[in-house]
Amino acid sequence: MKKVFIISLLLFGSHNIQSDVMQDLQLSNELLAFAQYGNKSNWSVSDLIQIENKINKFSDDSLKQVWISNIVTYSLMSNLPNYPTSDMCKIAKRNISKIKDTNVRGLWDQNYNLYGC
Repeated sequence: MKKVFIISLLLFGSHNIQSDVMQDLQLSNELLAFAQYGNKSNWSVSDLIQIENKINKFSDDSLKQVWISNIVTYSLMSNLPNYPTSDMCKIAKRNISKIKDTNVRGLWDQNYNLYGC
């Protein structure tokens, strides 16, 4: 009985891990396509909010951190040569605070001010 329980636990656990990886892969592909594989240069506030909502669905924290940095980039730089709108600044600010690496967060804090927010 213990063996059956352990085997079913292992199978169930590996299925969850595999489904999380597959979900993250699918979500990454959706976000990359939405960002036009890095070619999209104009971002609206609704685009940024849509990305924010998808980022929360990642199970992998490293992927989440990459996309959080991407959304900060998009929100600060999408309105160039003009300064970002106040809504874009708000989106950048709340995402900068989610960055776990203190060095990266510090750089974005400086950039935040440089872009007129």
